[in-house]
Amino acid sequence: MDAVQWRQQHELFERMYWTLVDLPIPVIAAVNGHAYGGGLEMVLCCDFAYASESARFEVEAYNHLVDTDDRREGVAAFNEKRKPAFKGR
Repeated sequence: MDAVQWRQQHELFERMYWTLVDLPIPVIAAVNGHAYGGGLEMVLCCDFAYASESARFEVEAYNHLVDTDDRREGVAAFNEKRKPAFKGR
């Protein structure tokens, strides 16, 4: 896969993820196995996630790949039960 093909594929996946996020109805993920990489990203775009006992999530890899100020602010706001103050970083 060359750089142009990779970019086209990435843009397609990004449109799909934003479509899930923007749906006006709740989106439910059902995980019955491994959710790594794109599978984990898809689960994180959903409003609810139900996981079987055999479900496995690669959270540590995600934490290293998507370590932004806004993500940290969102996690802190969630833990402190307050509205996040995102800055676009």
